[in-house]
Amino acid sequence: MVPSLREIRLFVAVCEEQSFTAAAVREHATQSGVSQHIKNLEDRLGVRLLDRQEGVRPTPAGTAYYLRCL
Repeated sequence: MVPSLREIRLFVAVCEEQSFTAAAVREHATQSGVSQHIKNLEDRLGVRLLDRQEGVRPTPAGTAYYLRCL
């Protein structure tokens, strides 16, 4: 399944803001909604896109995907 434009916009926002909360504000969404969209995207792609250990940063796969989304 191809990611929706909404999922791509949310993923880009999370990468750029380095925060689910800030991405939610930027995209007029809820933090939990953004988190769920990203989890669904990761599940469908079968790869972890974001490292959530210390803040939110893209993994190497996430960086590659971010650049493709732009």
